[in-house]
Amino acid sequence: MKIKFFLIAVFATFMFWSCDEDLGDDDVPQVYLVDFEEITGEDAISSEAVADYLKSVGQGGAAELAKYGVRLFKLVYKTSFDGKSQEVSGLLATPVAIEKNDRFPVMSYQHKTLTIKDECPTINYDEDPVKLISYLASTGMVILLPDYIGFGRSEDVFPPFMCKAYMVNSVIDFIRASREFIFNNDPCEINDKLFLAGYSEGGSASLSTLEAIEKGKVNVDFTVTATACGAGLYSLSHFRNWMVNQVRYEQPYVLAYILESFSVYLGLNIDYSLVYNPQVAANVPGMFDQEKTIEELNSEFGGTTHIGELFNDDFENEAVYNSEDRYSQLRQLMEQNSVQAWNLSSDVTFYNGKDDSWVPDALSLEMYRQFRLEGATEKVKFDALENADHNEALVPMIVKAIQRFRQY
Repeated sequence: MKIKFFLIAVFATFMFWSCDEDLGDDDVPQVYLVDFEEITGEDAISSEAVADYLKSVGQGGAAELAKYGVRLFKLVYKTSFDGKSQEVSGLLATPVAIEKNDRFPVMSYQHKTLTIKDECPTINYDEDPVKLISYLASTGMVILLPDYIGFGRSEDVFPPFMCKAYMVNSVIDFIRASREFIFNNDPCEINDKLFLAGYSEGGSASLSTLEAIEKGKVNVDFTVTATACGAGLYSLSHFRNWMVNQVRYEQPYVLAYILESFSVYLGLNIDYSLVYNPQVAANVPGMFDQEKTIEELNSEFGGTTHIGELFNDDFENEAVYNSEDRYSQLRQLMEQNSVQAWNLSSDVTFYNGKDDSWVPDALSLEMYRQFRLEGATEKVKFDALENADHNEALVPMIVKAIQRFRQY
């Protein structure tokens, strides 16, 4: 049994990490990749055009690092989902090599929470923040932007929002599919450095992916160099505890999205009136049709953001929620789909806007504290972003992450 596992590990490592060799079309089997399309056509986006764009959006520091032309590709790949193989999609941005021996690191960037199917990277590639992030490939990094299940190629599927296993599958398998594409189609060459970064839902997806790689026994073909996580719901239990102790919460759709997702995919069986007040609870089923904006979704909650008006009193009550059987399944699923801190093998930096009232820095600080308690004192860092709310912190976070990754 040990010999079999060793041989699988050796094959997987060769298959995905032999990036310093000249690989022919037959060297890497097309296991995950289904199809691809070059968005940029015959002409790459020039480094000068990238620099001008970055300057125009106030990112002069990043513009100074723009050195390479950029090519954009839409990839379709396979991942495991809900007991079957599912075709999904992602955007790939590659630098155009200048020197023959140029080899680039890979960064998988996991995007923020989306509720409209047309906002995913492969469709929204010419709009910010997708455009800005993909253009950062000009700094000398291959950048991956998975759409996630429920968007792009799989838009007919209800998104498994905050279902940890499905988030992780879509990220890891996109990295594998991207390597297959790069090795077989040669848009550039890559080195052995792999970075993870993400914001909001993507912050959770990034940390969950790192957890699956460093703590799991399946993804032996990966070693992560460093990870940057911005404003994620790393612990759903901590998020619930914080939220019900506020006077108001401006994003009531978030918990409803989790409830619907858990009900569809994880077997959650709870009357929503045990969570929301009865009038609000009646609006939740069918609310998420992948056509409504976040603002439109929040308007479904009776026009209130007051915690006492939104939620069931028992759900708000710490003693009742944590002790009664009627909430036990929800508690269990929230724990199972949260990240459990461990003694890190690679560096992790948490970023959070100091003025974020949707996912406050207290939640990131608590995750940071948990990692330190596990012994990761030298490998975990926290970076508070001054004068930035949830939306305002996204771009500074990814630019800072890119600059940090360049140090490795």
